[in-house]
Amino acid sequence: MVLESQKDKNDLLNRLKKPLTRRQFLGAVASVLGLSFIGSAYGFGVEPRRAVVDSITFSLPDFPGTMRAVHLSDIHFRGASRFMERVTNLANSFNPDIIFLTGDLVNDPKYLQGCMDWITELRCKSGIYFVLGNWEHWTGTLDDHLISKLESIGVKTLYNSGELIDWMGGHFYLAGLDDPFFGLPRPKKAFRYQPDDVCTIVLCHAPIGVYMLRPVRSDLVLSGHTHGGQVRIPGLGAIRTPPGSGEFEQGIYRVAKSLLYVNRGIGTSVLPIRFLCPPEITHMTIKGL
Repeated sequence: MVLESQKDKNDLLNRLKKPLTRRQFLGAVASVLGLSFIGSAYGFGVEPRRAVVDSITFSLPDFPGTMRAVHLSDIHFRGASRFMERVTNLANSFNPDIIFLTGDLVNDPKYLQGCMDWITELRCKSGIYFVLGNWEHWTGTLDDHLISKLESIGVKTLYNSGELIDWMGGHFYLAGLDDPFFGLPRPKKAFRYQPDDVCTIVLCHAPIGVYMLRPVRSDLVLSGHTHGGQVRIPGLGAIRTPPGSGEFEQGIYRVAKSLLYVNRGIGTSVLPIRFLCPPEITHMTIKGL
């Protein structure tokens, strides 16, 4: 709108000062309610089923060669679905060398077998590695022989443990901690066999675990737990994140000498809603400096 004269400006100001008519008021209320309904419908019905791929490259000191990895977290599996089939297809489409699963497979033990069946559909060249989340402790699946069940389908659980992995003529160390929020993480045990001067990747469900790693070498820490907040406000970020998140929400952080990556997760917890925070499949390229 171009105001050509002071009279135009005065006319505009007078119109703005006038009280809303009943029709205008009802129209404004209807618009707000309509937008709220649309936002709620999208948050509950659309975005939780809209998996997206976040691709990132990490250049780590002393890492031998190049590795393609897929990082999945917070599955919160609730049964077979087209959405979970899409997650599988996207993850497998990268033909990854390795897959990292950082905890919270199910909210209810009745879904565990279905989740196991889903995991068997994942494809990679050099193994799937898993660490425990808080829900593995809460649901009792840990006490119900979860680790042996995962091993029976070829998934290696790093339960306060680590291993030296040969890779492209060199090697790197891969360690995993129990959930630092509800479990009993033991860094000394996990790093007992860590060689000196070897690039190290750490799996730890809750991102606050990164603070336990300051005495050891940890080049890259992969976490989940936060769900990115599930509901995010532009310019403000997450409305809330669960205990154990600390100041971390999603994406990359530098903490001391470690790079921390926080995955938004696949499923939802407490409320089945996501808004401006879609489920994430992280496609990683990890290479040496």
